Amino acid sequence: MKTKAIKYLSISTFLIFICLISVLSIFNTNSYTISTKADSLSQYMSFSYSYEYVVNNNASVVQEDTNVSRTGFLFISEYDQANTMVKITSNTNKLIGIGSIYNGCYIQTNNFNIDIETGFNQAKTVVKNEATNEEIISINGKNIAIQGIGDSQYSFNITLTGQGFNINARTYAYYRLKINFTLNIDTTNPVVMINNIQVTDTLVYSNTNALVQGFDAGSIYCITYYHASINTSINESSVTLKDEGNYDIYITDSAGNISDTIRLVIDKSKPNISILNTNKENVKNSYSNTSIVVNATDSISGIKNFIVSNSITNQTTTYSNQNTIELQDEGINYFTIVDCAGNILTDVFCRIDLTSPEIKIYNPNNEEITSNNAVIYDNKLAFNYSSFKVISEDTNSGIELTTVINETTNETDIYSNNEINIQTNGVYSISCKDKAGNQSNVINCIFDNVAPSITSTDEFNKATSNFFTVSISDFINCSLFVKSPNDSNFIEYPSNEYSINIDSVDGTYYFFGVDALNNRTETKSIIYNRNVPYGNLTKLDDNSYIFSYDSGTATLDGVNYVSNTIVSTEGEHKIRLVGSNGITNQYSFSVDHYYEISNITPYSCLHDEITTYTCKHCNYSYTETTRLATGSHNYEETNIEATCSSDGYTLHTCSECRDEYKTNITPKLGHEYSSHLTRSSKCNVCGLREYECSR
Repeated sequence: MKTKAIKYLSISTFLIFICLISVLSIFNTNSYTISTKADSLSQYMSFSYSYEYVVNNNASVVQEDTNVSRTGFLFISEYDQANTMVKITSNTNKLIGIGSIYNGCYIQTNNFNIDIETGFNQAKTVVKNEATNEEIISINGKNIAIQGIGDSQYSFNITLTGQGFNINARTYAYYRLKINFTLNIDTTNPVVMINNIQVTDTLVYSNTNALVQGFDAGSIYCITYYHASINTSINESSVTLKDEGNYDIYITDSAGNISDTIRLVIDKSKPNISILNTNKENVKNSYSNTSIVVNATDSISGIKNFIVSNSITNQTTTYSNQNTIELQDEGINYFTIVDCAGNILTDVFCRIDLTSPEIKIYNPNNEEITSNNAVIYDNKLAFNYSSFKVISEDTNSGIELTTVINETTNETDIYSNNEINIQTNGVYSISCKDKAGNQSNVINCIFDNVAPSITSTDEFNKATSNFFTVSISDFINCSLFVKSPNDSNFIEYPSNEYSINIDSVDGTYYFFGVDALNNRTETKSIIYNRNVPYGNLTKLDDNSYIFSYDSGTATLDGVNYVSNTIVSTEGEHKIRLVGSNGITNQYSFSVDHYYEISNITPYSCLHDEITTYTCKHCNYSYTETTRLATGSHNYEETNIEATCSSDGYTLHTCSECRDEYKTNITPKLGHEYSSHLTRSSKCNVCGLREYECSR
């Protein structure tokens, strides 16, 4: 509080003022402030004032102060002018600021009353827009209604006057109180800005850290946000939110205006996708031979767009705000999932293939084998090409495997390639499967380019006096053709077996077989004669043979052969035995090498043991390493002491091959004799002394 000298007063007037100032100093030792709640619609305004005494329009400041809510001085007057206060009352439900209002504060209403509580009998208020420097209100009275002024900063200047007193009747004097304060009118709600962009929706998504700020004509008072684990109010102009999740955010400005509450969803994670076939199997980034159910999920921001592109139709379909779709369009379906925060999941596909693959077989001329160029046998395609080719085809997902089952050999082969060449005879069951799991048709076929098997219980192309049976067999139907000594042509026999029995006539019998695919055997023959000569062919231990016979003559490979002569020459041989009746019989055999050990090179640690084998019949030899050398000796030491007649030494003997050598040789010791008399000498007998080594 300041007190100034008063000008232009008479001496008596000056004395009165001195008394007045003394009294005022007693009652105004402290300023007086009224506290109000933040939610009040009516509050007392703090202001600055200047108290003046005016004489003949010359003003002298008696007292002045700033930022007080009431004046506190006492005048020597008939009016109570000691206490003056300014009350602001809202005419709406909007508050008068946040907390106590003060000079220069913000209020959220432009519709309010100013009530001047004072003992002064005259008041004049002038309101000026500080932004435009325009005086918008000039009004007399202690009760003023302010309505509809725009958002801006306004200065309020109130002049209060009261009746003075005249010390000198010829002069006019009065008291004057000037009050001024500033109010910032802010009726506009602040707005929330996220990442430097003003938010216009109540729901906002971000896939990065979010910079939250406020925008308002006035200054921001605080930012408030709520999270599952956070409930925070801060008095900062900005905050960066990093944790994923939902945030509810609003801004409160200095006037108490509150922005719309914004739901901010921070989602930095890509969405997820599952793709299941009708069997509930996972076919993500794989194949399916059924329709599929595709489900996109995002636990934070949710799915915004579900984009599907098909490789066959070349169409792209976007599903908005849809999490699950069912697809059955064949081809590669590519999926792009975008969540509401803008995170994108790509590189996901599923190839749908609902069509079974095809399998076909071709002859060596690349002609498809069908009933037009093959025989139908047992409901199967039968053919006798040199080979055939299997080709599997699938234009969508491609062939995964081809299965070839040879029922004749009971073997199953599985191939990953699309083209297979088959050269082995048999009854086949062939099918394929594509990568989506679709199975093809099954081709059942018979591949036979080999003549039937023809066998006999006796040897073909020789004479026999035994009964015999000729048989023919194949894995498909076959026929046996026979020409007996009584027949001029071959006759198809009703059975696959033909037997010679007691009623059969002597002579040459001819046989061949033909299967259903016209594969034909060679013609075989057997001479049947109950007087055929016989001998005995025996194989010996050394692979040689000996043939014995009781009658007739024999040749070995066209050279006369004497019974019981050993045949040891290697190779194929034939003995032809001719009986006294001129009937022949033939014996075939083969002599192989017969090897014996002819030499062994001894083993040592440094040399392999090598065995030489020599054929007993032709002297052909070969060698074989029967024990490998280790490459080094393993010597053991034995110390031999020197004796009278022998040197001493260290003997080194290999434990493997017994090789030995000596070191540390010490010379023999020699005898060390001692003697004793064993017989005394006599006249006619010599004496005898005996020496003996003492070592």
